[in-house]
Amino acid sequence: MKCLYFFTIVIMLTSCQSDALTQKAQLHFDEKGIVFPEELKHCVIIPGGGCAGCIAAGLEFFLSNERSFSNEQEENMIVFTKINSIKLLKRNIKGKKIEDYNAIIDSTNLYSLNIKENTYPIILYFNNGRIILADVQSPQTMALEKLKKEL
Repeated sequence: MKCLYFFTIVIMLTSCQSDALTQKAQLHFDEKGIVFPEELKHCVIIPGGGCAGCIAAGLEFFLSNERSFSNEQEENMIVFTKINSIKLLKRNIKGKKIEDYNAIIDSTNLYSLNIKENTYPIILYFNNGRIILADVQSPQTMALEKLKKEL
C-alpha cells in the first residue's frame, strides 16, 4: 500500500514539473518571437555544453535516427544551441552536413531556455505549432527513448 502512495506522489510531481517546463518553454519561444511550423511534431534541442553524457546521448540519438530528421520531412527538427565551435559540432556528428537535415545551428542562443534544465537535451512535442509537452533527457529520465517510440 505504501508503494502505491509513493508511486502516485512520484507521478504527480513529475507531471507538475513537466507542465511547468512546458509552460516555461512556450513562454520563452513566444517572448523570442519564434514560431514553429504547424507540421512540426517533435523538436530536439541539444546544447553544446552541460551534462556530457546526456549531450552525447542526444548526438547519438540524432545519428541513429538521422532519417527522421532529414530535409525530406517536416515533422521532426533538431536544434544545436550554445555551440562554441562549429568545427567540434561537425566532428561530433561525424562530418554529417547540417544542410541535409531539418536542423538549426543556433549561434545566437535563441533556443537555449533560461532554466536549470538547459544543460540537458530538451525534447519538445507539438500540436499545430504549439508546445504540448517539454521533456528533458537527463541521467534520471529516458526522454529520448520515449521519443524514439514516436518516430
